[in-house]
Amino acid sequence: MHSSSNQIMEDIAKLQEEYYQKNQKNVFFKKSQKHDCATMIASTMDKHTLFSKTLNLIPEKHIIYYDYTVFKTYMTPDLYDEFLQYEFNLTHEWVESIDTYELHLNIQGLSISAFERYRGFIEKVLNRYPPISPTAVKMNRLHVYYTPSIIEQILNFLSPFIQHLRDKLIFYSKAESPAKLIELFSV
Repeated sequence: MHSSSNQIMEDIAKLQEEYYQKNQKNVFFKKSQKHDCATMIASTMDKHTLFSKTLNLIPEKHIIYYDYTVFKTYMTPDLYDEFLQYEFNLTHEWVESIDTYELHLNIQGLSISAFERYRGFIEKVLNRYPPISPTAVKMNRLHVYYTPSIIEQILNFLSPFIQHLRDKLIFYSKAESPAKLIELFSV
């Protein structure tokens, strides 16, 4: 990650810290509090900047990179469609113009509760890109960084949608992910 990404993450961390100083962190009912904090971040920071730090292209390597560590800080259901439109605008013509691409997902910090919280978003993505869509067919590898211990539960839920991807999945453990991400972003 380059310095502008680090600066954005620092800005997000400051906003989160301010939010939790004003609103004592809940032990229970975290879902609504996380939603409120994400809404505050999305309304304070430039959405396009947040989107561009969440999803971007590495065109020379034919890679789409998605960063859940940024996504989770601001994403709420009222932004799903806007984000998916950003994604379409960024990737559609590019994917059309190449033979194959790889999708790289950094899912560091993904938990069962977070998976449940973003289930609506995941369903929208899967409806938009069913297994037989031209975009899905062109994906030849799906790299998953920081593979969580709950990956089997996630795969079971996604199974009807990703059956065709099983042989394209490459999982990296939490230990090997940092080095693999450095390798990914090296020129």
